[in-house]
Amino acid sequence: MKTIVLAWCGHCKQLAPHYARAAKALKNRDTPIPLAKVDATAEAKLAERFEVQGYPTLKFFINGEPIEYTGGRTDLEILLWIDKKTGPVLKDVASVEDLEKLTASNDVVVVLFADSTESEAAGVFKTVAYGFEDVLFALSVSDAMRAYYSVETVNSVVLFKKFDEKRNDCHCEVNEDNVRNFVERNQYPVVMNFDDKSAEKIFGEGLTTLFLFLGKDAENGKKARVALYEVAEKLKGKILMCISFFSDELGQRLAEYIGLSDEETPVVIIKIKT
Repeated sequence: MKTIVLAWCGHCKQLAPHYARAAKALKNRDTPIPLAKVDATAEAKLAERFEVQGYPTLKFFINGEPIEYTGGRTDLEILLWIDKKTGPVLKDVASVEDLEKLTASNDVVVVLFADSTESEAAGVFKTVAYGFEDVLFALSVSDAMRAYYSVETVNSVVLFKKFDEKRNDCHCEVNEDNVRNFVERNQYPVVMNFDDKSAEKIFGEGLTTLFLFLGKDAENGKKARVALYEVAEKLKGKILMCISFFSDELGQRLAEYIGLSDEETPVVIIKIKT
């Protein structure tokens, strides 16, 4: 029996609609996986038993044994994380339609166009896939698929994404270091906007990030954005770039936490990896 449990409090409201959509999707599967909510303020002993110390906390239970949830906080990220824990780490794609469904419902899909599911390259690819919680990895052994996507050689890795250039091809030998570095370099937008999803990624994983804070100085803010994108292209894969807006409540809270005022914008702050 597999169950995922959310320790609930008033600060978890933002997660609630994503959690509900994930629960509905899992309930409608051929092998349903139930999602449950727990009010830890009312069930203090239960929260203490499972060492719940912050909110929201998600734990995944297999046969009564808890596993810490380490995925993202959107419905798609929750489903992807559960799929990796309960099923094959690589999705089999046999047709263009199969891959289009995956790319339509996931921000990033990494595909190995292989000659065999049992090849050395497939084994390496699977090993790398285990290390990424919120990236979908897929495998295709179809010659027709390779031709359709203009993949010239077998055992080639292609990353499809919904942002920036939409596609990246890994022109490299398929080994763990090459594939891992390729995915790490291309899985995020060149410049992200600071929102709940990027905040979870940056602070949840302690990633080194350069923040550009923009406020009411529109003219200098525009120049700063142009400069940031120029730098971001050169430093892609080395440091995350993120724009935070004073006009946005989340961005304003971050600025206040750091001690910045609107009058100081535009300003750049670097958060070092922790």
